[in-house]
Amino acid sequence: MRYLNVPCAYCGELFAEGDDIVTCPVCGTPQHRTCWQEHGSCANAHLHDSGGAWTAPKTEEQNTNPVLKTENKDEITQCPFCGAQNYANELYCSACHEPIHPNASARAGSPLEDEEQRELMYQDFRTYGGFNPQEKVDDISVQEYASYVGGKSGGYVRRFIMMSRNRIAWNWAAFWAAGVAMISSISLGPVWFFYRKLNKIGGLFLCLLLVLGLAGVVICINDPAYWEYMEKTKTLYFDSLALAQQAGADVAQIMDDMTANMTLAVQTYAENCTKLTQMWSYISTGIYSYVLPILSGFFATGFYFKKAKTDILSVREQHGKSPDYMQKLNQKGGVSVPAAVVSAVACLAVYFLMQYLPLILRAIGIV
Repeated sequence: MRYLNVPCAYCGELFAEGDDIVTCPVCGTPQHRTCWQEHGSCANAHLHDSGGAWTAPKTEEQNTNPVLKTENKDEITQCPFCGAQNYANELYCSACHEPIHPNASARAGSPLEDEEQRELMYQDFRTYGGFNPQEKVDDISVQEYASYVGGKSGGYVRRFIMMSRNRIAWNWAAFWAAGVAMISSISLGPVWFFYRKLNKIGGLFLCLLLVLGLAGVVICINDPAYWEYMEKTKTLYFDSLALAQQAGADVAQIMDDMTANMTLAVQTYAENCTKLTQMWSYISTGIYSYVLPILSGFFATGFYFKKAKTDILSVREQHGKSPDYMQKLNQKGGVSVPAAVVSAVACLAVYFLMQYLPLILRAIGIV
C-alpha cells in the first residue's frame, strides 16, 4: 500500500491496508475519504495558492539520524514522491512506499509531474469530487449528480454535498457573471442561470434588470438636470467632431478637452439633479454592483441543487431501468451554450435600451 503507516492529514490516524484513501490532485496530500467528505476540502488547502506539495512526515529514525546511518551523501537518495531520504539501494521509499529504484516493479517519478499519473489523480476529482460514486445524497447517488451536471462535475458534486449538510456553497461563476456590473453598468447575472438551464430563475433575473432600468428611465426623464446634461453632452460631441475635421486639427488635444468637459458636465449634473435621482443612483448602483452578485453567489448553487434533484428523480422515474439512463440525465442537465449567448445579448439589449430610451421617447414626442 502506497501510504501504509502514513498519518491522515486530517485525523492523524495511520493508514492501514484496506483504507479508502483520496489524494488531493493539487498538492498530493493523502487523507481518508470520509475525512475529505466531512470537511469538503483538502487538509492542506493553504499549500494550493503557493504551489506547495505534500511531503510525508519523516520516520523516527529519519528524525534522529537525518543522514540515515551514513556520512556519504552519495549513498542517500530522495524520494521523488514525498521527499523523504532513503538508502540509495532501496527499491521503495520507507515513508510512502513508492518505487524509487530503476529495479523496482514500477517506474519512479513525481505524481505531480508525470502526465499519466496526474491525469489519473485528477480524473476522480473532476468527475466525483473525490467521493464514492455510489454514495447517496438525498437518495440520489454521486454518480447520478455527476452525470446530470456533466463536464467537470466534481466541483458541483462537492457543493451539493456541502448543501446537504446545511453548509454554504458559494458559487464564484454565478457571482462573477452578475459581478461584471462592479466595473461597468452592465449586468450579465442571468447568463449563468440560463447556461445551467435554470431558465425560470434566469428569466426572473432578466425581468428584474428590466424593471430596475425602466424605473431609472422614469426618474431621469422627469428631472430637468438630466435633459440639460444630455444637451450638454450632445453639444460637446458635435463641437469636438467639427473641430477634429478641420485641417491641421490637433485631434489628441481635442479629445483631451472633450474628456475634461464631459467630466465637468457629469459633476454639474450630479450637483443639480433632484434628490430622488441621487437616491435612485445610489440604490441602483448598490443593487447592480453588490446585492445581485452577492445573492447570486450565495443562492445559485442552492437553486441548482434543488433543480438537479427534481430533474434526476423525474428522469429516474421514466428511464431509471434503461441502459442509457445516465445519458438521459446528462441530456436533461448539462449546459446550454445557446441559451447563455441569447441571455447575454438580452442583457446587453436591456442596457442599451435603458441608456437611449429617454432620447427615443423625446424624439417621437412622448416626453
